[in-house]
Amino acid sequence: MAVGIAACLLLGGLFLYLSARQYRRSARWRGAVRLLAVVKSVRYQEARQQKTEINDHRSSTEATLCFTDRGRAYEERRRYPGIILAPVPGQKLPILLDRDSREWILRKEARTHWRVFAALGCLCTAAGIALLLDGWGILAALTAYRVEAPNLAGSTACALIGLACGRPAMRMSATIPFFSTPRRANSSTGSPAARCPASDTGPAAGIRFTATP
Repeated sequence: MAVGIAACLLLGGLFLYLSARQYRRSARWRGAVRLLAVVKSVRYQEARQQKTEINDHRSSTEATLCFTDRGRAYEERRRYPGIILAPVPGQKLPILLDRDSREWILRKEARTHWRVFAALGCLCTAAGIALLLDGWGILAALTAYRVEAPNLAGSTACALIGLACGRPAMRMSATIPFFSTPRRANSSTGSPAARCPASDTGPAAGIRFTATP
């Protein structure tokens, strides 16, 4: 029992720490402008194993992104590991731009899960405190739980399991076109595609990629 109590309290503290850390990270980009950056060109750094074989794990891609905000054009470079999953010329990437510092970041990198970590931290801490106060009684109630004769401990555990299973299902439904709705970019993006002609310096055809280190 003591090991379970200590594990719950330690996990609760860890999740709360991660929640606070990610909250500070998300607050850094609060108030930033949502824009769409267009991949103008890409340059591949190929690590070849053979003449017709490229090691994607050791290769890298440098992409030139351009976007506009309030009539001002920006052109930035960003390096991506590998070649297969790197963006292609003409692709539009959602970004966040801080107009004061002129710093930017990909929107997916600024997205954090501090609410999830906070909920997990509170849950683990509450479980540790509950086990500390009446651990044997809670275990006995869980053992005696039946659908015909529910109790508070068993019903709470079932509800938590349902929430844990329901969140991934909601995230999966967001990827289905019937449930998801497209988002429009900020009107201040202008038309970066018209100002950023795409060019490609990709590997030649017939090249085979490998993902081994």
